This record gives sequence, C-alpha cells and structure tokens, in this order.
Amino acid sequence: MNYLKVLTKGALFIAVAISLSSCLKNKGTEIVQPDVAFLSVYHASPGTLKTDFVLDGQLVTAGLEYKSNKGYYTLYTGSRAAAFYKENSYTDTIRTKKFTAEKDSIYSLFLIGPASNPETLLIRDHLTAPATGKANVRFVNLSPDAGSFTLKAIATSVDTTFFDGINYKTATNFSAVTPRTYKLELHKGGTKVTDLADVAIGSGKNYTIWATGLDGDPNNELKPVIKVTENK
Repeated sequence: MNYLKVLTKGALFIAVAISLSSCLKNKGTEIVQPDVAFLSVYHASPGTLKTDFVLDGQLVTAGLEYKSNKGYYTLYTGSRAAAFYKENSYTDTIRTKKFTAEKDSIYSLFLIGPASNPETLLIRDHLTAPATGKANVRFVNLSPDAGSFTLKAIATSVDTTFFDGINYKTATNFSAVTPRTYKLELHKGGTKVTDLADVAIGSGKNYTIWATGLDGDPNNELKPVIKVTENK
C-alpha cells in the first residue's frame, strides 16, 4: 500500500519493548518483516483530566490532554491491550480496551463519554489517497448528551452541509470535498451550537473533524467544540 508509506513516516514501534532488529528472522538471505498495523489515539472525554496512554504495558503517550490526539503509531498485529490511566498513575485506570490489530489496518481509538462514565470507541480508518484536486474529510460525533449533529461548512458565503444528522458514537465515511479555507458550524435541530473559523483544508489530504463536549454543561467550560485532525 503506497499510501501507508506516508503514514509510517516517523512512526514508533510500541507493541513490545524490544528493538525491531530482534524481531527479524534470517532465513538464508531472506529477512522476514513482522506484520504491522497503525493506531491513533484521541482524548475526547469532557471533564477527564490528562491521561497516560499505555499499550501492552508500555507507555506510549504521557499527559494526553482533553481535545487532543496522537498518532499514527505503528504496532504489531494480533491481540493488543490498550489502557488509559490518570496521568502519572499506573494503578488508577480510566478505561481499558482489548482489540485485534489486523495487518496493514489503520485504527483510531477515542476516549469518550463524561468523566463520570468514560468509555472507548475504536474505529477503523479507511484511508485512501484523495482524488486529484480534492481532500477527504469525515465527521465523528463524540458529544455524549447532544444528540445528532449536522456539520456545515461556509466558504465565500456558500453554505455547504458536509454531514447531516450524525448521532453520538458515529463516524461517517471519508468524503471528497473542495480544498479551501472554511468556517465550520455545528448545528443541532436547526440551531447553531458552535463554530470554528479559518479551517484550512488542503488538497491531497485526509481529515477527521470531530465534535466533543457536553451540551448541558452549566458552567460552559465543557460546551461542545469542533476539532480538526489531519490523518497522517
């Protein structure tokens, strides 16, 4: 997969704490490379403080903040055990997730839900190279109490609906859009909830647009927000 060569640039092997060279087997002049998959991690749990992300007992990312993400990491295929811990504490688990990583597959793992009841959402990322002169975008609704969202994009006074009526824990497929700078708007029942201005969507790139936050937050500190991540 030529597109995976882009994703593996700068990636880190994290499935076990040993060097890659020790995993290669010589059979005469043949070197057998281990099968790998790819994983990105998102902190989308409103009210949950910084977390440490651990995979198969090895620390991968320390101090992952709410509304941030990391990845793609490279990992070996097979059964994997992921865990989110409270920062600097390997005994205070926020949530765990076991999954099977398949060869050349690409995943996003989200920590979601309110701090009182966090959970995980694992999504397979079907990344492809965008068509010439286009970008690919998808939308993921991670706001636990807001119901369905409609994502609109405004550019030069043109109002375009990217995705309509997307429910909580739902990720759309990647869709082709025209690369340009947009103002993104999140709507619920015909009412604008929030927006994000000056979002530059570049040609030939893939993006995940995700919404998180609590619609019913009385202090407005955790109200819904729009985040944009380039999948690379």
